[in-house]
Amino acid sequence: ATNPENRTVARAAAELYEKTERWGRLVATYEILVGPEAAPALSPEESLVILQAARTICETKLQAKGLAFKWCARAYRLGPSDPKVRSDLERLGAEAEEWEMLLALFVERQGMAGADGPSPEERLYLLRRCLDLLVSRVDRPVDLQRFADTILAEVPGDPEAENALIKLFNDKERWSDLVALQHA
Repeated sequence: ATNPENRTVARAAAELYEKTERWGRLVATYEILVGPEAAPALSPEESLVILQAARTICETKLQAKGLAFKWCARAYRLGPSDPKVRSDLERLGAEAEEWEMLLALFVERQGMAGADGPSPEERLYLLRRCLDLLVSRVDRPVDLQRFADTILAEVPGDPEAENALIKLFNDKERWSDLVALQHA
């Protein structure tokens, strides 16, 4: 408490909190250990281990799915290609009903460029997940159309994208768009 930047003391405190099962304090200590997202204190590998522990404690010991999702979101930003992290992110996002944040994370990941960016297969997967969220959980018709159109540009005749557009055009009574889609 007197020196929250001292990671040596934080590590010792984390061990003590874990042994005495003071889960709330342990999670707060993990925050000190990993540091802020903008200026991480540890390597990505070390951070991912702590972030996994924090989300497990939040989910199982504290019964706080929303908080577990936030820790998982942080891990996803560090290791978006890790299948376990992505799987936990989607599961916890659904359990905590964090649809907007899940969508935002997938959009953010799609926008990454270069070597850290998604592969073409992962990008298409992310586009499909965004479309699914927009169809079933998040009401943003403009974004739904944008994602469906993007998928159709990459995979002409994609049934999921076409069905999403058909549903959108029917719901919004956009008959000319519906006719154009069905004649395309």
